[in-house]
Amino acid sequence: MKYKQLLDIEERYKKQKSSYDSCLHENEQLKQKIDSLEQDLLSIKSTQNRHQDSQMTIDRLQAELQLSVSPEPYYRKSTNGFFCSSVYGYKST
Repeated sequence: MKYKQLLDIEERYKKQKSSYDSCLHENEQLKQKIDSLEQDLLSIKSTQNRHQDSQMTIDRLQAELQLSVSPEPYYRKSTNGFFCSSVYGYKST
């Protein structure tokens, strides 16, 4: 009788251990997936930051280019001796 009880206890233990091992394995797989997703997220954020930096550089360069080709007032001495800014020319380079 005691031997039968011990066999039952052993069988329950084996089932529980198998279940535990299965959960442990599943948890390890999930942890690896989470780690992989975190790395992907960091990579995406890095790419996004580089894109934003590039866009800011493009915007700045476009503004500089616009300033370099847009007409700006220049002053000339009028016939009465005063400077006049009504004449527009292009910025010389």
